[in-house]
Amino acid sequence: MDNFILCFYDNDRTLAQKIVAAANWYTLKRGTVPNVAYVNAEQYAEEKPNVSGIRVVPATAETVREHYVYVGVEEERE
Repeated sequence: MDNFILCFYDNDRTLAQKIVAAANWYTLKRGTVPNVAYVNAEQYAEEKPNVSGIRVVPATAETVREHYVYVGVEEERE
């Protein structure tokens, strides 16, 4: 993951919609398209979002609180 991660809060949309909105905001601010999103594991289990081009990673509630999405660029592993 790069040094910049965008934290995005939204409690009015589906999880997939939140990820897309956060990714769009990240792209606007950083000029690059994120390829990973960290989301609350409980919300992930409920909705199982699928967003093209973005790997969605469930994280514990201590790491990512409900309604938050963290997006960024994760380097590809060889």
